[in-house]
Amino acid sequence: MFKAWKIHGEGQPRDVLRSEQANLPPLAPGDMRIKVLAASLGLPDYFMCTGQYPANPKDGPFTPGGEVCGTVIAVGPDVKTPIGTRVMGMTDFWRGLGSLAEECIVREDEVNPAPDFISDDAAAGLRIAYHTAWVGLVTNGKTQPGETVLVLGAAGGTGAAAIELSKALGARVIAVASSPEKLDYCRKLGADGLIDRTNQNVVEEVMRLTGGKGADLIYDPVGGTAGEEAFDAIAMQGRFLLVGWACGRWPDIPIWKTLGRNCSLVGVYAGRSYGGDVHAQIHNGLMDFYKMGKIRSLTTRTIGFDGVPDALQILPEGQLGRTVMVL
Repeated sequence: MFKAWKIHGEGQPRDVLRSEQANLPPLAPGDMRIKVLAASLGLPDYFMCTGQYPANPKDGPFTPGGEVCGTVIAVGPDVKTPIGTRVMGMTDFWRGLGSLAEECIVREDEVNPAPDFISDDAAAGLRIAYHTAWVGLVTNGKTQPGETVLVLGAAGGTGAAAIELSKALGARVIAVASSPEKLDYCRKLGADGLIDRTNQNVVEEVMRLTGGKGADLIYDPVGGTAGEEAFDAIAMQGRFLLVGWACGRWPDIPIWKTLGRNCSLVGVYAGRSYGGDVHAQIHNGLMDFYKMGKIRSLTTRTIGFDGVPDALQILPEGQLGRTVMVL
């Protein structure tokens, strides 16, 4: 038995999360049992608490937590990873066996070995943000050196990863955030242009900063009105990357708007659409960048096990980088 946070019902994290003794089911083929060293908190975990996440497990209380860094302590049939290996990646949170616990289950093809040069807390906060950024900017967006990338919600974990990876790819970055503190964080990450959406017009500022051309890529993890308004700053043959809906809904962009600028709406999903071989390639590319110092840890705050409900409660208010539970 071990300690785990479990969601009971739907509501705010402080109201529905309970710390309890738990156990894990028998390991199926491809499963590995992990001793959790660190686990990143994300908006999906908050939405799981409130019942807004579309893939919530339906059978009773469950443990959230989609990302983990941990040590393999048991393996199921057909697993080749040795016991004792430190790994980083996704959990089997789809079944309610997430990482906001002392132990969890992962699929072998959804984690990768964690190199010695990356810390537990950094490794735990990398998979979703950076793999999503890679699929958006490299695989689907085909970002080229010298292009301009406009990043919405740039101070959050997903946006911060997009800034760093864009710069590693040789692009120019314009970051949109909502306070001087957040914009300063984006500047330190390498953003070339900064827009405070609370007192500046995003489209006008993008056009000013690009000499009227617009952004070649718009990286949108926010959705809603922010995405809808930012679309008007897209350049000819630009790519609008539909990454997420942190505001609670996807942007509603009329298809006809793509015609005048011959631009594209591009979906971005780095989950189970790709197999383990693809994610291994992405992981290797990211670790090369990490070792060279071209990308860095997104972890800006660490908490202990008992701090999880309070940390999840304030996630929708916005944060700098990622919050990580360290055991």
